[in-house]
Amino acid sequence: MKRIHYRDFLNWHKNLKKTDNFLDIGCWNGTVMVRLKDRCNVYGMDIDKGKISKADSRVRDKIKWGDATKKIPFDKKFDYILLSEVIEHVSDDEKLLENISDSLKEGGKLVLSTPHEVRFFEFWDPAWIKWKLKIGPVHRHYSIQKMRNIMARHKLEIEEYSVAFGMDFIWKRLVNIFLKYIIKSKKSLTYNNKDGFFDLCVIAKKIR
Repeated sequence: MKRIHYRDFLNWHKNLKKTDNFLDIGCWNGTVMVRLKDRCNVYGMDIDKGKISKADSRVRDKIKWGDATKKIPFDKKFDYILLSEVIEHVSDDEKLLENISDSLKEGGKLVLSTPHEVRFFEFWDPAWIKWKLKIGPVHRHYSIQKMRNIMARHKLEIEEYSVAFGMDFIWKRLVNIFLKYIIKSKKSLTYNNKDGFFDLCVIAKKIR
């Protein structure tokens, strides 16, 4: 398991081949699928039917509704599965990773990002606070060791990982929450693609 720079993690797709099957779990409107559609065979799924209905017409027919903790609704194996900012929201992360592992080809890659556990400093995330106070839905944080252990139980071996976003991420996130939920603005601040503390990014391989 090797730690890499976040900017290198962002190039996870550099080895995609035309024949590869790629699945985006939690694909929303298919933005990543559109970006990769000319480089591989793209598929997507989401639990939000409203988001799927707004998907880009170029990939809409490749997106299915589904709950990945129950079943991945494709009768095929994948070379790459993307799970970006999803696992922290699901009630059963073990079952989710089990289903993902079953859907990956041997040697296939899971590309995952999720909030990073920063002990004694989790209050940077309002969603985590609401979950802990039992006034909001599940919203976990993961350490690299916790993620490594849970993946190992499902034949997934972490090859590379990074931790992204510095201290400026905190105030930008709070401003974005204010803009989106308080004043209903579509504007938002962008985050720097730098190493940091707050987002765990993992590339794992399906093993025997």
